Amino acid sequence: RKARWLRFFEVFLEINGVPFKRNQNLILRLVVEDFDNLVDLECDYTESKHLPRSDPRYGMTMLDLMHDGDHRLKVNSLVKYHFSSINLLALCAAGKNAMNKARILQHVKFDQVTSRLLWTGRRPDGTVETEVDVDGVHYVRLAWTKMMH
Repeated sequence: RKARWLRFFEVFLEINGVPFKRNQNLILRLVVEDFDNLVDLECDYTESKHLPRSDPRYGMTMLDLMHDGDHRLKVNSLVKYHFSSINLLALCAAGKNAMNKARILQHVKFDQVTSRLLWTGRRPDGTVETEVDVDGVHYVRLAWTKMMH
């Protein structure tokens, strides 16, 4: 899972800051074809088919990854891949592309977006994780905030 691969497509989605609808449609169609393998909505690798068991990050949740500084890695960051997945979907739905917004809502429910905004940086019991890097929490929330537009 390499965030750079997903970020490559971002260049084609806007021209001079204006969403380019034809490219949005094309890229979203490509992503939707293999949505479950390409898009990381959870950043939860406790029982992941995307990581080998020998990977030290296998078995980690997003909080564990942020605690270990995964979001600061230059390459192979699973948190950055999660961010890039959400950001790519948000860019595909940017502007007045109602059709793409509807297609994305088939895969990402609104309550999932609000849940991620509210619960990122919290333990399952709702308490705030004090050991996690606040920059990592902000980084992840930023992508989910883009999904709300």
